Amino acid sequence: MDNPWENEDNASIASPDTAAVYTPIHTTEQHVPSRDDPPDARDSVGSAPAPGGTYMIYHQASGNMLSLEQGQLKLRSSPQSGNHWNCIQNHGYFGFIETVSGNFLGRDGNYGFRAEARLHLLWEWFIITHAGDEGYHLQSPHWFSLRWVGIGEDGQTLIDVASIDHAAVWRFVEV
Repeated sequence: MDNPWENEDNASIASPDTAAVYTPIHTTEQHVPSRDDPPDARDSVGSAPAPGGTYMIYHQASGNMLSLEQGQLKLRSSPQSGNHWNCIQNHGYFGFIETVSGNFLGRDGNYGFRAEARLHLLWEWFIITHAGDEGYHLQSPHWFSLRWVGIGEDGQTLIDVASIDHAAVWRFVEV
């Protein structure tokens, strides 16, 4: 076959007047759990958070929930309040607003995290990446890079970590 335009397997091409650009006719997609999946398909890792949803955020390894109580952001096994987070998206970044205080989850400027800001600005931006069957990683901008959210030595505080090896895995359960 001398003429690529005659091959039915070529799904798209530029034109006979330019260099050929072939696009595969088959793609493979990895299924990322979403809140639209049936409950049994997402129970183990929760669903990927979506703007407009409200979530409880669980640390997968400990089972503790992210909560804001008396101004303190910590992982707790059975928080009294401050454990529901509204998800928003702005400029392509996710943000999480604690529903009682109205404060955003964000960086504290000292390699830790807090929930004190009232606006979704750079320190309150997050990217969510799928961590296989385990759950999700949270990353946030740090100067000219993205760093992961990890857990401090006390097992309760959130810290900034430079390596995915130290990143916490999270589960988002819609409420």
